[in-house]
Amino acid sequence: MSASYRLVMNRDFTGVVDDYSLKNYDMITPDQKKEHEVYLNTISNINMTRDKMDDDEDSQVSLTNWTQVGCIFNEFIRALMKEFGWDRVVQQLIWKCPDNVRHGQRSNGSRTHGKFQVSDVNMEYQAYSHIICSQILHPIDQDPNCTIGKQCADFMKKYFATIDEKTYSFFIDDAPHSSPSSTSKSKDSPTIEELQAMSVSKLKKMANELQLDLSECFEKRDIVELLTSGATCLNSNVEIDDNDRYIRGTRVPKSTPEGADPLDMDIHYPHESNGTPNAPFQAFSMYKYTKTKEAKVRIVKPGKLTPIGHLGDCPYDHAKSPQLVPLSIGKYRHIGSFSLKELRQIGWDGAMYNSVSVGTWVPLVDGYESDDSDRYEPFDQRKARRERIIGLPVEDIEKYMLIHDIDESEEPSLVQLRK
Repeated sequence: MSASYRLVMNRDFTGVVDDYSLKNYDMITPDQKKEHEVYLNTISNINMTRDKMDDDEDSQVSLTNWTQVGCIFNEFIRALMKEFGWDRVVQQLIWKCPDNVRHGQRSNGSRTHGKFQVSDVNMEYQAYSHIICSQILHPIDQDPNCTIGKQCADFMKKYFATIDEKTYSFFIDDAPHSSPSSTSKSKDSPTIEELQAMSVSKLKKMANELQLDLSECFEKRDIVELLTSGATCLNSNVEIDDNDRYIRGTRVPKSTPEGADPLDMDIHYPHESNGTPNAPFQAFSMYKYTKTKEAKVRIVKPGKLTPIGHLGDCPYDHAKSPQLVPLSIGKYRHIGSFSLKELRQIGWDGAMYNSVSVGTWVPLVDGYESDDSDRYEPFDQRKARRERIIGLPVEDIEKYMLIHDIDESEEPSLVQLRK
């Protein structure tokens, strides 16, 4: 019998003990508990529900694929944040996040540790959790008929109406859903629908058999995308022609001369903007429209060879239209997959921006930025890090950068760069 059904469906939390929420910490005074009672109760209810859902998963109360359900809910949360524009607010806050918040002390006295806990991805989800509690659940608790509640309900109905029950149900082994071993060795590669219906463990086995790197796959959709592209490359009769006249994924001839190396340790930043507290890097905003005509703004860290412009303004004369060309598999190359030679040929001056899809700093070349509406070919991110293509250059770590407010309504923020 499901332990979470009563909490999820009936919102009945009687008799369930919450050992983890903030209201149990000694640092919260009785007055604070009274003032924030509704908010703290919401957090408590969420904690109790998650605990009972974990109990359900451990007990295998049904044939529901809870891992896939989690992936569906994760996609829904991201879609919900985008629907109301909260994703952009969070991304701006992350950029301005002070060091003591990212690496500071938790409310229970412990400190954050590990690459994921201090990552932008984790901070993004922490912010989303806070938004859901304060901007959605709290108003609903105050008034079940509130506007935001109705808007969320309408969006949920439309979103989940498109979810097929088969995508979150376990399949009994039969002919259409054979083992990963037989599937990966069959003549025809599994379709994306068949991959989405498989459990995460089966997908991982398939990826291992195909010798695909799962180190950058944090969600089920990442594994499915990796398998889709990996199987296509392995089973395709079309091979990449290294003698093609263009740099792969572009219309730039391979004969294009290389520009100066922006990673050369003998090249230095301009004296007036060298990353010191008194002469910080001057970040600039780059405004673009995506292929779907959606406005996009990126905060860019200048490189050693980046032209010097007016404070906070883009130093490039005219923004280029998208320059990437889709590959034969229907995806694009991500800028992080380019070699240093290729980057120098397409004009990289060392500028970088924080890519949401990759989760770290990547090269910024006008016209070659990633686009949320595009799908990108997976690439070896470990190799790219070793070759200093992605990730903050070691000489820039702990240096300072001045970030100007986009609408110039606030004073610039001085931040210290981290990995």
